[in-house]
Amino acid sequence: MKRQKSGLYRANISLPDKTRVYLSGKTIAELNQKKAEIKNNLMQGTYADDKGVTLRSWANKWLELYKTNKSYSTYHGYSNIIKNHLEPILDIRLKELKKSDIQLCINKQEGHYDIQRRIKLTLNQILEAAIEDGLLYRNVCKSVHVPVKRAEKRRALTQAERRVIPTLDLTPKERAFVYLLWYTGMRPEEVRALTINDIDFVRSEITVNKAAAFEIEIGRAGQQECRDRYR
Repeated sequence: MKRQKSGLYRANISLPDKTRVYLSGKTIAELNQKKAEIKNNLMQGTYADDKGVTLRSWANKWLELYKTNKSYSTYHGYSNIIKNHLEPILDIRLKELKKSDIQLCINKQEGHYDIQRRIKLTLNQILEAAIEDGLLYRNVCKSVHVPVKRAEKRRALTQAERRVIPTLDLTPKERAFVYLLWYTGMRPEEVRALTINDIDFVRSEITVNKAAAFEIEIGRAGQQECRDRYR
Protein backbone atom coordinates (compact mmCIF):
# COMPACT_ATOMS: atom_id res chain seq x y z
CA MET A 1 0.00 0.00 0.00
CA LYS A 2 1.61 3.22 -1.19
CA ARG A 3 0.67 6.86 -1.18
CA GLN A 4 1.10 8.57 -4.53
CA LYS A 5 2.06 12.16 -5.32
CA SER A 6 -1.60 12.80 -6.05
CA GLY A 7 -2.35 12.08 -2.39
CA LEU A 8 -4.24 8.86 -3.15
CA TYR A 9 -3.36 5.56 -1.56
CA ARG A 10 -2.95 2.68 -4.01
CA ALA A 11 -2.87 -1.09 -3.63
CA ASN A 12 -3.59 -4.18 -5.72
CA ILE A 13 -5.25 -7.56 -5.22
CA SER A 14 -4.33 -10.75 -7.06
CA LEU A 15 -7.36 -12.64 -8.41
CA PRO A 16 -7.69 -16.43 -8.79
CA ASP A 17 -6.97 -16.14 -12.52
CA LYS A 18 -3.61 -14.47 -11.69
CA THR A 19 -4.73 -11.05 -12.92
CA ARG A 20 -4.46 -8.04 -10.63
CA VAL A 21 -7.00 -5.41 -9.67
CA TYR A 22 -5.54 -2.00 -8.86
CA LEU A 23 -7.37 0.11 -6.29
CA SER A 24 -7.09 3.66 -5.05
CA GLY A 25 -8.59 5.61 -2.18
CA LYS A 26 -8.31 8.96 -0.46
CA THR A 27 -7.62 7.27 2.87
CA ILE A 28 -6.23 3.94 4.06
CA ALA A 29 -9.64 3.11 5.52
CA GLU A 30 -11.35 3.66 2.15
CA LEU A 31 -8.76 1.53 0.41
CA ASN A 32 -9.14 -1.28 2.94
CA GLN A 33 -12.91 -1.17 2.52
CA LYS A 34 -12.57 -1.62 -1.25
CA LYS A 35 -10.20 -4.54 -0.77
CA ALA A 36 -12.59 -6.13 1.75
CA GLU A 37 -15.54 -5.78 -0.67
CA ILE A 38 -13.63 -7.50 -3.45
CA LYS A 39 -12.51 -10.34 -1.17
CA ASN A 40 -16.06 -10.78 0.09
CA ASN A 41 -17.44 -10.87 -3.46
CA LEU A 42 -14.79 -13.40 -4.46
CA MET A 43 -15.80 -15.66 -1.57
CA GLN A 44 -19.49 -15.39 -2.54
CA GLY A 45 -18.81 -15.86 -6.24
CA THR A 46 -20.28 -12.47 -7.07
CA TYR A 47 -17.14 -10.66 -8.14
CA ALA A 48 -16.74 -9.37 -11.68
CA ASP A 49 -14.49 -6.69 -13.09
CA ASP A 50 -16.00 -4.63 -15.90
CA LYS A 51 -12.55 -3.14 -16.58
CA GLY A 52 -14.13 0.29 -16.88
CA VAL A 53 -16.14 -0.74 -19.95
CA THR A 54 -19.23 1.35 -20.67
CA LEU A 55 -22.50 0.00 -21.99
CA ARG A 56 -21.82 1.82 -25.28
CA SER A 57 -18.47 0.14 -25.77
CA TRP A 58 -19.72 -3.31 -24.87
CA ALA A 59 -22.97 -2.98 -26.87
CA ASN A 60 -21.03 -2.09 -30.02
CA LYS A 61 -18.62 -4.97 -29.45
CA TRP A 62 -21.54 -7.35 -28.84
CA LEU A 63 -23.24 -6.18 -32.02
CA GLU A 64 -20.16 -6.87 -34.13
CA LEU A 65 -19.33 -10.18 -32.43
CA TYR A 66 -22.74 -11.80 -32.37
CA LYS A 67 -25.00 -10.09 -34.91
CA THR A 68 -22.94 -9.41 -38.05
CA ASN A 69 -23.66 -12.94 -39.28
CA LYS A 70 -27.41 -12.42 -38.96
CA SER A 71 -29.71 -11.09 -41.67
CA TYR A 72 -29.53 -7.44 -42.71
CA SER A 73 -32.85 -6.61 -41.05
CA THR A 74 -31.97 -8.44 -37.82
CA TYR A 75 -28.60 -6.67 -37.50
CA HIS A 76 -30.08 -3.24 -38.13
CA GLY A 77 -33.01 -3.96 -35.84
CA TYR A 78 -30.61 -4.39 -32.92
CA SER A 79 -28.44 -1.49 -34.10
CA ASN A 80 -31.48 0.78 -34.25
CA ILE A 81 -32.45 -0.04 -30.66
CA ILE A 82 -28.93 0.66 -29.39
CA LYS A 83 -28.44 3.93 -31.27
CA ASN A 84 -31.92 5.40 -30.99
CA HIS A 85 -33.36 4.08 -27.73
CA LEU A 86 -30.44 3.37 -25.38
CA GLU A 87 -28.51 6.63 -25.84
CA PRO A 88 -29.39 8.02 -22.36
CA ILE A 89 -27.66 5.08 -20.64
CA LEU A 90 -24.88 4.14 -23.07
CA ASP A 91 -22.15 6.02 -21.18
CA ILE A 92 -22.85 4.24 -17.89
CA ARG A 93 -20.27 1.68 -16.81
CA LEU A 94 -21.53 -1.89 -16.98
CA LYS A 95 -21.20 -2.50 -13.25
CA GLU A 96 -22.98 0.78 -12.44
CA LEU A 97 -25.97 0.12 -14.68
CA LYS A 98 -29.14 -0.16 -12.60
CA LYS A 99 -32.54 -1.68 -13.21
CA SER A 100 -34.06 1.79 -12.84
CA ASP A 101 -31.88 3.11 -15.70
CA ILE A 102 -33.30 0.50 -18.04
CA GLN A 103 -36.83 0.95 -16.77
CA LEU A 104 -36.67 4.67 -17.57
CA CYS A 105 -35.66 3.91 -21.17
CA ILE A 106 -38.61 1.56 -21.50
CA ASN A 107 -41.06 3.96 -19.84
CA LYS A 108 -40.08 6.72 -22.30
CA GLN A 109 -41.53 4.57 -25.08
CA GLU A 110 -44.97 4.43 -23.48
CA GLY A 111 -47.53 3.16 -25.97
CA HIS A 112 -44.86 1.74 -28.29
CA TYR A 113 -45.10 -1.81 -27.03
CA ASP A 114 -42.94 -3.42 -29.69
CA ILE A 115 -40.07 -0.98 -29.07
CA GLN A 116 -40.34 -1.54 -25.32
CA ARG A 117 -40.15 -5.28 -25.87
CA ARG A 118 -37.14 -4.93 -28.16
CA ILE A 119 -35.29 -2.70 -25.69
CA LYS A 120 -35.51 -5.39 -23.01
CA LEU A 121 -34.71 -8.19 -25.48
CA THR A 122 -31.62 -6.36 -26.75
CA LEU A 123 -30.28 -5.32 -23.34
CA ASN A 124 -30.90 -8.76 -21.88
CA GLN A 125 -28.70 -10.35 -24.56
CA ILE A 126 -26.01 -7.68 -24.18
CA LEU A 127 -25.77 -8.13 -20.41
CA GLU A 128 -25.88 -11.93 -20.56
CA ALA A 129 -22.90 -11.82 -22.93
CA ALA A 130 -21.09 -9.52 -20.48
CA ILE A 131 -21.67 -12.06 -17.69
CA GLU A 132 -20.25 -14.85 -19.85
CA ASP A 133 -17.16 -12.72 -20.46
CA GLY A 134 -16.71 -12.10 -16.73
CA LEU A 135 -17.54 -8.39 -16.87
CA LEU A 136 -20.68 -8.73 -14.73
CA TYR A 137 -22.04 -11.22 -12.24
CA ARG A 138 -25.75 -10.46 -12.58
CA ASN A 139 -28.19 -9.21 -15.19
CA VAL A 140 -30.20 -6.22 -13.91
CA CYS A 141 -32.39 -6.31 -17.02
CA LYS A 142 -34.10 -9.60 -16.23
CA SER A 143 -36.72 -8.20 -13.85
CA VAL A 144 -37.42 -5.00 -15.81
CA HIS A 145 -41.15 -4.57 -16.45
CA VAL A 146 -42.45 -4.36 -19.99
CA PRO A 147 -46.13 -3.36 -20.27
CA VAL A 148 -48.49 -5.83 -21.89
CA LYS A 149 -49.95 -4.62 -25.15
CA ARG A 150 -53.62 -3.82 -24.84
CA ALA A 151 -55.84 -5.82 -27.14
CA GLU A 152 -56.97 -3.77 -30.11
CA LYS A 153 -60.68 -3.60 -30.80
CA ARG A 154 -61.54 -4.90 -34.25
CA ARG A 155 -64.66 -4.48 -36.30
CA ALA A 156 -66.11 -5.78 -39.52
CA LEU A 157 -66.23 -3.62 -42.66
CA THR A 158 -69.29 -1.47 -42.98
CA GLN A 159 -71.59 -1.85 -45.98
CA ALA A 160 -70.32 1.48 -47.33
CA GLU A 161 -66.71 0.27 -47.09
CA ARG A 162 -67.60 -2.98 -48.85
CA ARG A 163 -69.16 -1.07 -51.75
CA VAL A 164 -66.07 1.13 -52.12
CA ILE A 165 -63.47 -1.66 -52.34
CA PRO A 166 -64.32 -2.82 -55.93
CA THR A 167 -64.04 0.80 -57.15
CA LEU A 168 -60.54 1.40 -55.79
CA ASP A 169 -57.75 2.18 -58.25
CA LEU A 170 -55.49 -0.77 -57.46
CA THR A 171 -52.85 -2.70 -59.36
CA PRO A 172 -53.62 -6.41 -59.98
CA LYS A 173 -51.18 -7.33 -57.19
CA GLU A 174 -52.74 -4.88 -54.74
CA ARG A 175 -56.26 -6.05 -55.66
CA ALA A 176 -55.28 -9.68 -55.12
CA PHE A 177 -53.89 -8.78 -51.68
CA VAL A 178 -57.05 -6.88 -50.66
CA TYR A 179 -59.44 -9.53 -51.95
CA LEU A 180 -57.57 -12.33 -50.21
CA LEU A 181 -57.92 -10.42 -46.94
CA TRP A 182 -61.55 -9.64 -47.63
CA TYR A 183 -62.84 -13.03 -48.74
CA THR A 184 -60.64 -15.47 -46.79
CA GLY A 185 -60.19 -13.77 -43.43
CA MET A 186 -56.44 -14.36 -43.57
CA ARG A 187 -54.10 -12.06 -41.67
CA PRO A 188 -51.89 -9.65 -43.68
CA GLU A 189 -48.69 -11.49 -42.68
CA GLU A 190 -50.22 -14.77 -43.89
CA VAL A 191 -51.14 -13.31 -47.26
CA ARG A 192 -47.65 -11.82 -47.69
CA ALA A 193 -46.09 -15.23 -47.09
CA LEU A 194 -48.17 -17.05 -49.74
CA THR A 195 -46.38 -18.73 -52.66
CA ILE A 196 -47.82 -20.17 -55.84
CA ASN A 197 -47.47 -23.66 -54.36
CA ASP A 198 -49.89 -22.74 -51.56
CA ILE A 199 -52.76 -22.18 -53.99
CA ASP A 200 -54.72 -25.08 -55.51
CA PHE A 201 -56.58 -23.53 -58.45
CA VAL A 202 -58.35 -26.80 -59.27
CA ARG A 203 -59.91 -27.22 -55.83
CA SER A 204 -60.06 -23.49 -55.14
CA GLU A 205 -58.13 -24.02 -51.90
CA ILE A 206 -55.38 -22.04 -50.17
CA THR A 207 -52.98 -23.67 -47.72
CA VAL A 208 -51.93 -21.36 -44.87
CA ASN A 209 -48.76 -22.71 -43.24
CA LYS A 210 -46.56 -19.69 -42.59
CA ALA A 211 -46.50 -15.96 -41.93
CA ALA A 212 -44.13 -13.19 -43.00
CA ALA A 213 -42.27 -11.45 -40.18
CA PHE A 214 -40.44 -8.15 -40.40
CA GLU A 215 -37.70 -7.33 -37.89
CA ILE A 216 -37.82 -3.56 -38.51
CA GLU A 217 -39.15 -0.92 -40.83
CA ILE A 218 -35.99 0.58 -42.28
CA GLY A 219 -37.60 3.35 -44.33
CA ARG A 220 -36.54 4.66 -47.73
CA ALA A 221 -33.00 5.55 -46.67
CA GLY A 222 -32.54 2.10 -45.17
CA GLN A 223 -33.99 0.43 -48.24
CA GLN A 224 -31.52 2.29 -50.48
CA GLU A 225 -28.67 1.33 -48.14
CA CYS A 226 -29.81 -2.27 -48.30
CA ARG A 227 -29.92 -2.22 -52.12
CA ASP A 228 -26.46 -0.67 -52.29
CA ARG A 229 -25.06 -3.22 -49.84
CA TYR A 230 -26.35 -6.26 -51.72
CA ARG A 231 -26.09 -4.94 -55.27
